[in-house]
Amino acid sequence: MALKGTLKDFGLPDIFQLLSLQKKTGKLTVRSNQNEVSITFRNGYIVSADSLQDPLEHRLGYLLVRRKVITMEQLKKALEVQKETLQHLGHILVSLRFLTAEKLQKYLQLVITQKIYRLFRWKEGEYYFEPREEKAFQDDYFVPLSTQAILMEAVRLLDEWPLIKKKIPSLELVFEKSRRIDPSSIVVSEAAEEEVKEEKNKALAPSIGRPLIISPQAHLLYQAIDGTRTVKDLMDSCGFNDFETCRLLSQLMDKQLIRIKSEEAKPSEAKRVRLQIGALTSRFLYLLIIALLVVGVLNIFRNPLNTLTPFSPNTSHMVSTMKESISRGRMQQIAQSLTIYFLTHVRYPTDLSTLVREEFLQSHNLRDPWGRDYHYQLFSDRYLLIGFDSQGRRSAQLTIEKPLILALPSEK
Repeated sequence: MALKGTLKDFGLPDIFQLLSLQKKTGKLTVRSNQNEVSITFRNGYIVSADSLQDPLEHRLGYLLVRRKVITMEQLKKALEVQKETLQHLGHILVSLRFLTAEKLQKYLQLVITQKIYRLFRWKEGEYYFEPREEKAFQDDYFVPLSTQAILMEAVRLLDEWPLIKKKIPSLELVFEKSRRIDPSSIVVSEAAEEEVKEEKNKALAPSIGRPLIISPQAHLLYQAIDGTRTVKDLMDSCGFNDFETCRLLSQLMDKQLIRIKSEEAKPSEAKRVRLQIGALTSRFLYLLIIALLVVGVLNIFRNPLNTLTPFSPNTSHMVSTMKESISRGRMQQIAQSLTIYFLTHVRYPTDLSTLVREEFLQSHNLRDPWGRDYHYQLFSDRYLLIGFDSQGRRSAQLTIEKPLILALPSEK
C-alpha cells in the first residue's frame, strides 16, 4: 500500500523507522518548494538516493574530480561514452579502469548519505512512498545501507546541528590555523571522540603543558585548512559530509586550534566601493534610527496621558511570553523523543524520566523555564503532554495531545 502525507504530520525519522521495521521495498519521494529527493528502499535497506536540484551522477563526477580520484579529461571521456551507451556513469568509469569498484562504492556512499542527511533538516514538505521493485542506481557497485544506522546518525545530526550552526553559520566561511598553538603538541588518537562525548557541554580550551588530543578525522581536516579554502572546499577535499565537516571544525574551534579568518579574499575595486558605500549607508541609517528612538522615548515621557514606565507590568508580560515560547519548544522536543522511543522499543514510556535514562533527552528538557515538571499521561489510544503558563495554570497553547503511532501493515 502507498503511504503519503506531510512532514508536519509524520516526520522523516518516523517514516524511515516504519519502512525499516516493515522491510519495505519501493521509492520514497519527498518534495518541497525548492527541491525533490527520492530514496530507494529494498527490504528495509537504503540502496540509492537522488535529488532533482543536484542529480546523483553530477555530484559523483564533481566529487571524484575535486578529490583528484579521476581527471577532468577522464570525466569528459566517460560522459561521451554515456551519451552513446546510456549506461550509468559509475559503471563506465570502472569499465574504463579510471577507478576501482571499491573506490566507486566509497564515493557513492558518501554522496548518498550526504543527500539523506540534508533531507533530515527539512522542516516542511510532502512525502509519498510507493511500494515497487526498482533497480537502484549503480546496483552492482553499491552495498545497501542500514536504515537504522542512517536514522541514528540523522537523529544525532538533528540534536547537534543547531549548536554547530551557531558557530559555523555558512559553508562559505574560511578558516585558518591558530598561531597560538604549537602543532607539535597535537596528539592524534581515536580516544579524542570519547573526550568530546564526555565534555560535550564544556569548553575544551587547551591546558598549559597538556597535549591536545584530536581524532584522525579532525587531524585530516586540520591539515587541509590553509586560510583560503571554504568549508565547502574542505568538505569536498576531505570526503566528509557537511554535518561531519562542521562538527569537526567546531571541535577544532573549541580546542582553539583554528579560527575564522578575519579577512576575506580581497574584493574587486568596484565591489570594494560598493561595500564602502553600503557601510556608510548602514552607519547613517543606524544613527537615524537611534535618533528617532531617543526622540520617541522623550515624547512618551512628556505625554501626560502616558502611564507606562520602562519597568511597567508590560515588561513582565513580555518576559512571560518569551518563557512560554521556550516552554512550547521543549514540549515539542519531548514529543519528538516519545516518537523515537516508540519506534525503537515499539511501545511508549510510562514516565518521561525514561527518556533521560535512555539518553533520548537531557534532564533539563523535562522542566519548563520556571523549573516545573511537565505532566505526561499515557492512554490506550493517545498521550497528553501538559505544560503551564507563568501563573501555573494549564494552558491550551501548552498542551500537546497526539494519537499513538500505528505501524504500516505487513506485506502479504
